[in-house]
Amino acid sequence: MHTGIFDNHVNIKKMTIAVLITVHNRKEKTLACLRNLFNQKLPDKYEFNVYLTDDGCTDGTQEAVLKEFPTVNIIHGDGSLFWNRGMYAAWCEAEKKIMLFFFGLMMILSFLKTA
Repeated sequence: MHTGIFDNHVNIKKMTIAVLITVHNRKEKTLACLRNLFNQKLPDKYEFNVYLTDDGCTDGTQEAVLKEFPTVNIIHGDGSLFWNRGMYAAWCEAEKKIMLFFFGLMMILSFLKTA
């Protein structure tokens, strides 16, 4: 009996979820979003990392985020990224740190083909 898709393939202690966010001068909304996110109760085998693109904020968003949530990974933009390129920048940063992502995706696809 399978209790998870990786049981017979890979021994993974924790599965990391990359949360990608792009902001520009939305300090209070960003802090409210992060408070809600960090208050979530995940199953024991899961954790998350936040990758936030600060696309040239001038309202103190970055400083406020780092003060309250020091584990958030901040990616710096110059105000020209907008949502799409900001999310791409966050994706690229997350991809560097979550090395098993593509391997995990391949294992999921392999499992689905044989299930």
